[in-house]
Amino acid sequence: MLCAYLVSTYEQIRRATNRDLASQPVGRASCRSGSSAIVMAMATRAFVGLIVHSLGNPDQLDVHENAVLVVKDGKIACLEPEERLPELIEQYQISEANIVKMTKGQFVMPGLVDTHLHAPQYPNVGLGYDKTLLEWLDTYTFPLEASYSDAAFAEKVYQAVVRRTLNAGTTTACYFATIHSYSNDVYTFFFNFFFFFSFFFYY
Repeated sequence: MLCAYLVSTYEQIRRATNRDLASQPVGRASCRSGSSAIVMAMATRAFVGLIVHSLGNPDQLDVHENAVLVVKDGKIACLEPEERLPELIEQYQISEANIVKMTKGQFVMPGLVDTHLHAPQYPNVGLGYDKTLLEWLDTYTFPLEASYSDAAFAEKVYQAVVRRTLNAGTTTACYFATIHSYSNDVYTFFFNFFFFFSFFFYY
């Protein structure tokens, strides 16, 4: 059902023109409501093993080698010692299928945060080190960003951007986009889709 909802939302975006997107509740608004729907439908899960965080003091790393992290409705419900697993299963009604027991070398940590990410410039990574800033903008940045008027090009790049960002452990980011409304809505769709389904299927 969730996958069907997202595909339906994406098809709305694909069929709409920029004018339609400005006048109808599709695109960004639909993707946001899709996110809420996914969060609400998440099963309660328990992650058992090594948990790392720094909630109490940003200068101190807290390592819990044998712990249980319970996630309910997309939010952390509790962090407890592993010996409490049986009672937590009963308390939160966690099914066997939703208990993730990590193996050696695996651990859970908070997602990384990127406060400044230019998604459209992903294809330019590593280019133009021989140029000054203005030369770089004229040669690489402006021509590339004009390409995002092509929806197919935007889809290809933005899929790669979101996958790469999440694979690096970044789950929160301030993304900068282009002036192309349609492409920005496509980007929003891919972020919602890959973010939530990477959580579902990564383990």
